[in-house]
Amino acid sequence: ALPIYPVIAEGNWNYDDMQDQRTHGTLDENIDVALFWHANYAHFYFTVDTYLRALAEQKATLERPLRSGGFGYRLVPESLRWRESLPAGNLFVVKQAWLNRNVGRLYERHPLKLYLTDEQGNEKFSEIDGSFDETNWVAGETYPVISVFHLPKALAPGMYDVRIALAGPDGKPRIRLPIPGGDSQKRYKVGQVQILPALPQKVSDKAYVP
Repeated sequence: ALPIYPVIAEGNWNYDDMQDQRTHGTLDENIDVALFWHANYAHFYFTVDTYLRALAEQKATLERPLRSGGFGYRLVPESLRWRESLPAGNLFVVKQAWLNRNVGRLYERHPLKLYLTDEQGNEKFSEIDGSFDETNWVAGETYPVISVFHLPKALAPGMYDVRIALAGPDGKPRIRLPIPGGDSQKRYKVGQVQILPALPQKVSDKAYVP
């Protein structure tokens, strides 16, 4: 027997066709098909009048795929861990676990950017993890990630807020995350770290032989 595949759209019919002709499936069924195919969006050929009709008749159905678990991507850092304190000049390692709570995918890479800021959000250090790649993340899986950042030795000792962002090609935060702690720049405060004075450099007691 030949495999059976769901059909997303038959042609240029709209919500009125769906409701009045009753041969194109229900709005719920069409939404289910789009969710099954991991859609980031769906187009039902609404005109102004048909949209207003659909909103009056099936508002809850229209809103269903717009909630968590619906269309598009919804990337969430389930956990982030790092050392509570470390010297300036050291590697700052952040262990993470990420989820995609929606059915779609983010097809363009937006690498993780780490910020160390003061209490007012003024940036004192930032770096991008170029290996961070979320383009294959799908719903129902947990994705472990380890990011390594390079703290400068000149970073002043003190307590810093740790903020994260998903950055665009220009290095600026671009993606909103469904977590608390966001600021006007789409950076998210996720904790703090204490930076200690840089360790003195050890001098080798072995003579250099060229």
